[in-house]
Formats: sequence, C-alpha cells, structure tokens
Amino acid sequence: MEMLRPWDEKALAALDAQQYDTALGALMQSYQQEVLAYCIARLGENDIAHDVAQEVFVAIWEALPGFRRESSLRTWILVIAHHRCANHRRTIGRFGRMFSYGIDKTQQEAQPDPADSPEAAVMQQQQAERLRHALAKLRRKERDLLSMYYIEELSLEKIAERYSVARETVRQQVIDAQHKLKRMMSA
Repeated sequence: MEMLRPWDEKALAALDAQQYDTALGALMQSYQQEVLAYCIARLGENDIAHDVAQEVFVAIWEALPGFRRESSLRTWILVIAHHRCANHRRTIGRFGRMFSYGIDKTQQEAQPDPADSPEAAVMQQQQAERLRHALAKLRRKERDLLSMYYIEELSLEKIAERYSVARETVRQQVIDAQHKLKRMMSA
C-alpha cells in the first residue's frame, strides 16, 4: 500500500467533508511541481508546459467531486496530466496540418504524402514549430476560438451561444485570429 503524503491526507479529509477548495489547495501544495515537471518533460517548452499544468489543476478542480478512490491521488493526477498533455499535442498537430496545407482543405486532403522527400518533411517540421510559437503568442480567447472552430468543428452559431454574442461577432473574431496567426507565422 502506498504511503500517503501529508497533503494527500489533508486533501482526502477535505474531500470527505466536500470542501473542494481545501482539497484543491492541498493537492496543489503536494503536486504542483511534479505536474509541472511532467508537463515540461512531455511538451518540451516551459511556457506551454506552465499553461497546460494550470489546465491540469482546472481539470482536477472540476473532477474532484467525482474522485472515487479507485487509484491513488498521485496516479489520478498524473493520468489527468497525461491526458492534458496528449490533448495539447494533438491540438498543435491538427493546427499544424491545417495551416501547413491551407485552412480550406479537408483533414483527409491534409494528410502528408508518404512519398514526400526528407526536405519536405523538414519543412513541415519547421512550419509546425513556427505554428507552435505563433499559437503561444495568441491571446487565450483567440486560441480558443480557432480551436473550437477548426478542432472541435463547432459552427459559428454554437460558438456564439457559448460566448453569448452574435454569430457575426464570432465570425469576425475567428477571421481576425486567423489573420493574426498567419502574420505571426510569416514574421
């Protein structure tokens, strides 16, 4: 049986009392550095890893009421971190394919040709790297809009509902975010 860290004991006691703020605080005290180190190891870039680590703790906060103690807190937290890092990498890959091959192409058309030369593969890697850096420079709302529209494939109407704004407002914000991202990538 795994020994509990003192902060784990505090977190579990807080969960039993349904004091989720206290439980989250204890988990952050116990695991913040470990989650950040894990995200850095998985993602490679400190700034992005910090953002994803914050997302991990938001996900923990949202999932705390449903923690069933089927695993240790450490295992549960690292599984959440693993999924958040994997989701981030998938999203970056999808954005990379989308911008490498043009926004208006379908995903099927955007698949790389296995017969591409090594030079083409290097160019695609460089393009993906420029994309990662450009995405990191966008405001969070701009990244969210592009992600909802291109990755989640939500309609402009659905996005407008989420933000409680007019469809035309969302359409213009998506266009502005696209142009900003393209400018950053070509700079």
